[in-house]
Amino acid sequence: MDCPLCGKEMRRGQTAYVPTGGLYFLPPGETLPLTITRRGIEDRGGIVLDMCSSLGWLRKPGALPAYICENCRKMIVEY
Repeated sequence: MDCPLCGKEMRRGQTAYVPTGGLYFLPPGETLPLTITRRGIEDRGGIVLDMCSSLGWLRKPGALPAYICENCRKMIVEY
């Protein structure tokens, strides 16, 4: 995949994170709610990329496919 900003080839990889935390996208100026729920994230205009179950166990592997441009320092994540 080519970088949409500079046109150079992006390197394929994956995201990684602490299993009990989940992975979320939030718009500028928003913060995570004190109790993290799908609705709480979505009410803030956010997107749940990967979430833990109520017991803290991952519902699926803790990685998402991604491409990184080392020139622009940008990443594209598939969720």
